[in-house]
Amino acid sequence: MTKKIPLKAVASQSLTLVLDGHTYDITLREANGIMAVDIAVNGVTVVSGRRCLPGYPLIPFAYQYAGMGNFVFSTEGDAYPYFTEFGVTCFLNYYSRSEIDAGA
Repeated sequence: MTKKIPLKAVASQSLTLVLDGHTYDITLREANGIMAVDIAVNGVTVVSGRRCLPGYPLIPFAYQYAGMGNFVFSTEGDAYPYFTEFGVTCFLNYYSRSEIDAGA
């Protein structure tokens, strides 16, 4: 089941999540009008300074491990994710591997 990840409406934040047996360390920060993300999975950096876009997986396919899910921002009107809208019109969602395989 898709899981909404609670985010604070602040310009920079870090969180650690354990989902489906993997530990995700996520850092979000504002960078000149856009949001950028760093992600480490099980201690291995897989994303560094990646621009956050609505509707696109944050972790590139080439860096996904067996059984690993992914994160996708959903926003109102497909606006770019921005911290002032976190929890209002912008949400970070986690999709499990089975949801991804089923075409979620």
